[in-house]
Amino acid sequence: TEAGALLDTPLLRLAALPARVTLAARPAAVAPGPSRLALLEDTRGAGTAVKATARHDSGEVTLDGPAGTTLTPPLRLLWDLFPVSRGATVPAELLGLGDATLPGQDFTLAGKPVTYLAGGSRSGEGYSSTVELTVDGIRWQEVPMFHGRGPAERVFVTREDEAGFTHVLTGDGVCGARPHTGAVITATYRVGAGAAVPPAGTLTQILTPVDNLSAVRNPVPPGGGADADPADRVRTEAPGSVLTFGRAVSGDDYQVVAARAPGVSRATAAWSWDPAQQRAMVRVFVGDDDAAVASARAALRAACDPNLPLTVLPAVRRPVSLRLGLRLDPDRVAEQVVARVRDALLAAPGGLFAPNVLGLGEAVYRSRVEACCLLPGVLAV
Repeated sequence: TEAGALLDTPLLRLAALPARVTLAARPAAVAPGPSRLALLEDTRGAGTAVKATARHDSGEVTLDGPAGTTLTPPLRLLWDLFPVSRGATVPAELLGLGDATLPGQDFTLAGKPVTYLAGGSRSGEGYSSTVELTVDGIRWQEVPMFHGRGPAERVFVTREDEAGFTHVLTGDGVCGARPHTGAVITATYRVGAGAAVPPAGTLTQILTPVDNLSAVRNPVPPGGGADADPADRVRTEAPGSVLTFGRAVSGDDYQVVAARAPGVSRATAAWSWDPAQQRAMVRVFVGDDDAAVASARAALRAACDPNLPLTVLPAVRRPVSLRLGLRLDPDRVAEQVVARVRDALLAAPGGLFAPNVLGLGEAVYRSRVEACCLLPGVLAV
């Protein structure tokens, strides 16, 4: 007696993304043709970002995503994506009144840190603040600098001080207009920044109702955020930013431009060979998330020769183990000495092996490790 057709045993886990999937029905809002960004979500709520291309004649979709992704079937392909960014809005904060007798008025925003977003160049090369300035109800435009601006242009500049507060500066009447006396000056902006991000699956609440939006979720963690640059990083990268003049020519230029991109904490560049075009090329490696890789790629596309091949890749983590033998002063408390040595090696922000201290691929010599360990109470390493 025929009982039916045998079915393949369902997979319990996918160790790699499928190259193609077939949808039960193509969503009406998805047009076939060029690839578009989508999210692939598994039964646990975890997922990954993919480039999806729908075919014209069927429900088949071609997927292109990162290697090494492990998902648990069944899978759901999410097309209806919208971008989100960090920050709480501070509406119409009163900064003060205009005074036409003062060149270059300086107003300090009460909230900090102000949210900056990648893209555009209102505040600097490749990034823009969220500050919107109005003078007597007229919106002024943010620019990176006053140089080259006319005396009647309604522009302003933002700057950060050492305490993290944002200053809004107006023109002096020569480069940039002065606000007229008695003008009410207000600013709307957003606050909130940092590299820390909420895990996947935690963005589920809609604070303000939106028409036709019933639920939200994030199968992948957000990325692209960055903490404020510490003073030592500013000292290291500031000379390089002056030497590039916004253009990437040498390998060092590529590294500097990539490292200064929003959301990038570490980057390195290495010369390589392009077998297809039979010429030298630069490969750039970024030691952060996918959003940082995209940010570095966008910054380099704007700075390098468009006729040259551009390769920006995420750096691959390599586990390393280090075993140390310490000869301690017998008059010291051993546990306290060992704890100080461990902090010198691992504790943020200054530990030798703390996050973002070493450069990508940077060699670490024994003498440098020993120098970190030779603290009071350590006789030999």
